[in-house]
This record gives sequence, structure tokens and C-alpha cells, in this order.
Amino acid sequence: MNSPQQTTAKATNFSLAFQQMASFVAIAKTRNSSEVREALILETFVILPNEQFTAASDFGNAIKTVFGIEIPLRQLEASLKSLMAKGSITQLPGNHLGVSSATQQELQSRLSEAKTLEQQVKTRWFEQIQTRFPKVTTDKAWEALRDYLSQVFRRHGIQAVALLDPSTEVEADYSQSLASLLLSTVAKHFPELEREPARDALSSFCATTNLDRQRAQYIALLADGAFNYFSLTISPEVSNELRKKLSPLTLFLDTNFLFGILDLHVHPQVDVSAELLGAVKQFNLPFKLSYHEATVREMQNTLYFFEAQLNRLKWPQAISRAASASGALTGIELRYHQRNAQSRLDVDDFFAPLKHWQILLKDKGINVYRVTSTKEELKSRATLEADYREFLSANGKEKPVEAIQHDMAVLDTVHRLRSEAKSTLEAGEGKHRPGAGVEREN
Repeated sequence: MNSPQQTTAKATNFSLAFQQMASFVAIAKTRNSSEVREALILETFVILPNEQFTAASDFGNAIKTVFGIEIPLRQLEASLKSLMAKGSITQLPGNHLGVSSATQQELQSRLSEAKTLEQQVKTRWFEQIQTRFPKVTTDKAWEALRDYLSQVFRRHGIQAVALLDPSTEVEADYSQSLASLLLSTVAKHFPELEREPARDALSSFCATTNLDRQRAQYIALLADGAFNYFSLTISPEVSNELRKKLSPLTLFLDTNFLFGILDLHVHPQVDVSAELLGAVKQFNLPFKLSYHEATVREMQNTLYFFEAQLNRLKWPQAISRAASASGALTGIELRYHQRNAQSRLDVDDFFAPLKHWQILLKDKGINVYRVTSTKEELKSRATLEADYREFLSANGKEKPVEAIQHDMAVLDTVHRLRSEAKSTLEAGEGKHRPGAGVEREN
């Protein structure tokens, strides 16, 4: 099946893999290529319950047939040996291999959860299509959507591989824009008269992801699954070299991100924020998680505002239960009413721990950046603010003065920290210009 020279997996048919992406979604939390290989071997027992496996080559053929990826035999043998040492796979009579009932149940449960999530996303989207685009056939729209997402994730996956390994050849088709991919997909699945509403329907699925928690979770899991797929094609040498090239990098976190970490923000991406913190800690990534001193003022002003708003009235638990279920509240207000609905909670008691929100963030490894600017840099920031106001006005949008000042203060600091590195992988904090005086509070 595999040539002796082959040392990395070959992605032979991503479209085939995407049809089984629920299986990749089920193992999306795996973190390295060896774990992905082991998970794929185990998944074959669920997807092909009647197949008899006796050797690593049997799993290799099954994985290539089901997922469209060819894994070197030596790697499969190592993975199989590891799984047998863990007791995940056992030797059965007749020289056959099998999994324990507990492992089988766990695998089936994870796969069922992934398929249930997909069905829930599909059902909700169908309801929206029938309301907004009644002329679009829902089943045909779902088929087209999966085709489009398959191409999008294949495109991003191959480009990511090319970024990590410059020797990778990228065909012109994989550089096609998302807009072109959408148009070509719609043209493939719909007659000309149905293409405009079909295109709008597919666009609406992606455009409203941030408003639908399940849809955001589904897309995030598909992205994880696609990454796992293409991660198998990266050699260990390239992966190690990539880690060596990771320079210390400062990441500025915005107000919504911080409120999410403090469990005061309700948004589909809150879980992603928590995963970022977990990944930085688990893999000891050289990332400094920070927030600008201007963000301190924005955070405090927001907390003061909502504390004053909520303190204007007394909130019986019945009212909080109704408010929580109304769907009209978000963020801090929603969190307060949810907690008050469960157990009587005064507004002052709710906000008491938040008086020390900077300490809570510091405990999570998130620190504040202090900035000292020269007169010239303050003038430059004022110019940025004026340009931003002009941009907003030209686009018919408005923002409070404080928000404009905050955004431009962060942008100006990022500009000053940005290095002259030619590659994102080599970018660090850079050298500060004389007088910039940027330092982090420990």
C-alpha cells in the first residue's frame, strides 16, 4: 500500500474525507498527528463494524477507502502497537483485532454527538431557508453547502500546509477566492434561475454564524477536523522546525474576549477564547496574553455602567427567570439574571468579585500593558483617531468617542510593537522605537 520511501501521509481525496467529517469532528480534540492516527484506527471499528482487521495494513486500506488519506505502513504499525499497549485494541480468537465494549461505546457516543450537532444545525438552517428563501430546495442547498465548505476547508488546509512547508506545490485551483468558490458551487448545483437565491442562502449560513452558537460550534469543529486531516501530511521534521521558529509574541485581547474569560459575555466564540488559553498553557506556547491599559478604562466603565443600571431596581427571582428566558438580554445583564434566577443574589454581591477583575485575569496569565508615549507619538495617535472618525463617517457608522480612542490606542501600540520579520512565524514583539517605553505590568 505504501512505498518504502513514504514518510508522511498523503491526502488523496479530501472530498471523500469531508463526507466522513463527522468522524474527524469526533476526534477534533486530538492534538498531534500520532493521536490523530490512533483515533482514525479506532474510528474504523465504528464506521466498518463488520470488517475484520488482522494487521496494520488492513487499517491502512480502510482509512484510505473511507477517508481518502494514505498513511505510511510503519506509522500505522507504531500506532497499532501503542493502542494494543494501552488496551484500546485487543487480540481476538482467529487472529482478529477488536476493541473493548467500553471503547466501542465511547467512540459511538462521540460520533453520535457529532452527527446530532450536524443534524441540529441542518434543521435550524432549513427553517431559515424556508422562511427567507422559499424557492430554494433545502436538501439541494445542504448538498451545495457541504460541497462549498469542503472546498473552503481544503483550500485553507492546503495553504496552511504550504505555509508550514514551502516545498509544497499548491495548484492554482487552491488559490481561488471564497467568492469564486461560492459562485462555482452554486452554478454546479442549481439551474440559472435558482442561483441568486441559492447563493444568498449559502451566504447567510456563513454570515450569521456568530449569531448561532451551534452553527459556530459546528464550523469550529469542521475546521479542527480539517486541520487534523492535513496535519497528517506534515513531517515531524517540519513540525519541529515550526515550533523552533515560534518567537515570543504578544497578543492583545479585546474587551469582549476578556468578558468572555470572566464568564460575563454570551457569544458562540467564548468557548474558543477558553480553548486559546488552554492551548497556550498546555503546549507552553511563547505567547504573552495582554490587554492594553486603555482596555482597563473600557472594562471598568462597562462594569460601572451595568452595576448602576442593575442597582436601579430590585430583582425578584421570578423576574430574573423571565428576563433570562426572553432572549432580549446579553452579556453582564443576562449573566446576573441567570444567577439570580437560580439562587437569590444581590447586585452588589454579583459585582463584588469583579472589583478585582484584573487579579482574576492575572491568575489566568493575562496581564496589562502599560504604555508611555512621546509627544510625537501622541500626535500620531490623534491623527489615527481623526482618520478613523472620517472612515466611520464615510461608511455611515458611528462610535462613541471613548471607543474610538480605545481602538486607536491599541492599534497604535500594536504598530509600535510590530517587528520587521518577513514571516508571521518569525514575528516577535520587535524592537521598540526610542522613547516608546512599552512595558508589561507583572
